[in-house]
Amino acid sequence: ARENADRAARMLGGAPSGTLLSTYAAIEAWRAAATQAGSTATTGVSDQLSRGRFETVLGPLAFDEKGDARIPSYDIVVWRNGAWRVPR
Repeated sequence: ARENADRAARMLGGAPSGTLLSTYAAIEAWRAAATQAGSTATTGVSDQLSRGRFETVLGPLAFDEKGDARIPSYDIVVWRNGAWRVPR
């Protein structure tokens, strides 16, 4: 999974950002839930997401009772040359 995210980032001209990786992880979880549900119907996918744990590019992803993702959601950045940047 990480290799695919890295490849996508290179295609977009940079290192994988937190936004790209978070989006990729969300798609991975949705795909796994749809596969488990055997359908892309909202109810089936939602049920699988609410009770499953999914391996993603960011590591394991699960959701709490409110539906919030149990996954780190921050980037480490530095202020350099007048802009926020992800250290490389």
